[in-house]
Amino acid sequence: SGIDKELFMAINEKISFANFYFGDAPQLRKGAHSLRDLGALSLVQRIQEVQEKLIRNLANESCVIVGRCSDYILKDDPDVISIFLRANLVDKKKRAVNEYGESIENVNERLMQVDMKRANYYNYFTDRVWGKANNYDLILSTSTLGLEKSADLLCAMIQLKNKREDEDCQ
Repeated sequence: SGIDKELFMAINEKISFANFYFGDAPQLRKGAHSLRDLGALSLVQRIQEVQEKLIRNLANESCVIVGRCSDYILKDDPDVISIFLRANLVDKKKRAVNEYGESIENVNERLMQVDMKRANYYNYFTDRVWGKANNYDLILSTSTLGLEKSADLLCAMIQLKNKREDEDCQ
């Protein structure tokens, strides 16, 4: 998506290979299963740190941030509304084929891969479970209302939250 490309470009500007030390790889101690267990920062972790800073900066203004653990990163910001969008498998398949050009033969496997990557990424960087209800203010199935009505519902929720905040300030 456009946000992902912008985020990637901003990360690319902030981080370079010159900022990393590529020395001897540390040996895993007994009981450690990964470099994360040792406290070592991988390239992916460094990129996530920069991405986190960029998300926090973006959130200083009104914006929509999709994915990238932004619900977790901004969990303490009272102005944030955290939403998890989902859809049933039939609708996901239709959208993957019609909107993203996925082949009918590969759509099931591709959807599983995408969801697994999203879940693994989220679970790794947050120590939470991707899609779990208590991580979000709202979980909405776009299959129930369709994309347009779901968007209308989300806009109404934002307006109601803003109205409530205005009333609380009076």
